[in-house]
Amino acid sequence: MSKNLFVSDEEVVLLDMLEARERRQEKQMSLLTSHDALTLVSMTMNIPGSVKVIPEITQIFDHLFEELTILFKDCLFLKELSHDKTGHEGYFLLEKEKESIKKQLIMLEETANFGRLFDLDVVNLVDGNITLISRKDFDLTPRKCFICNEDAKACGRNRTHSVEDLQLAISEYIEERRDMLND
Repeated sequence: MSKNLFVSDEEVVLLDMLEARERRQEKQMSLLTSHDALTLVSMTMNIPGSVKVIPEITQIFDHLFEELTILFKDCLFLKELSHDKTGHEGYFLLEKEKESIKKQLIMLEETANFGRLFDLDVVNLVDGNITLISRKDFDLTPRKCFICNEDAKACGRNRTHSVEDLQLAISEYIEERRDMLND
């Protein structure tokens, strides 16, 4: 059994997370309204609990951010990276069709090293509201839970698993791939 990697003095509370979500939406809105012809990709991580940042998570995030930079180099207009105690965020403005990008991002979430830890969203502005292109738009099944392989959103909504059990599962997932952190 792996140890829980998510032990840190840098914990966040619900208010921190709500403020971070609001800042993220404001950032997305700003990018979309100032560059409406471009496609916006928002990159965050699925990290349960009050500890959102540990060295391994930062390393994993930065690695995929660089992979996306290389992947989109031919259509990259702008990229931004933010490291905060509430979690890491990355933004890419791309000169490429939204659906094509979303298909690439879904493939990365499913096949890339540590892909299961990421939310790679294509963000739209529809009638002044932020929306996401989702897996459902491509008739794909929802993402699976780390523990039981059922619908991850349903497990989260129903609190099927404890935060500690999820952190232990993610810790084990990271430990099993630790050698990939140095690639």
